[in-house]
Amino acid sequence: MQFGYVFIFGWSFPLAAVLAFANNMVELRSDMAKLCTAIQRPVRRSSNGIGIWAFILEFYAIVAVLTNTAFLIMHSWTHHDSFFPQYSIPFKICSIIIAEHCWFFLKALIYILIEDVPGNIRTLRAKERFLLQGMSNQVFLATDKSQ
Repeated sequence: MQFGYVFIFGWSFPLAAVLAFANNMVELRSDMAKLCTAIQRPVRRSSNGIGIWAFILEFYAIVAVLTNTAFLIMHSWTHHDSFFPQYSIPFKICSIIIAEHCWFFLKALIYILIEDVPGNIRTLRAKERFLLQGMSNQVFLATDKSQ
């Protein structure tokens, strides 16, 4: 939730990002102290990802792009009317749509260019699969010979 507040409303209170970071550092330290002194070590549960939170964070990012782009364009033109002629509302709306499409294109380009799994991890996983497959073949051959 904090991610959404900072990214969607960060333009109205720029210090929010710094305060959110400070809050996270304090919470991290307090959780560390609590785990080390007060309670038992939590039971480890494996998962394949962050689940529904990936969709929620993606949604927050889209809403943040829309609100921040609209605020930037509307705010910049209202305070600089003395330097620029008065623009019509349809022109401002078209500018907002073009700008947010540029941001979404940049976001999609970054998503395509940055891999989800780094190359060295992919190589290690492939080696592990190869070794496990070789071990299972050896076990299979050993059981065939014994029968």
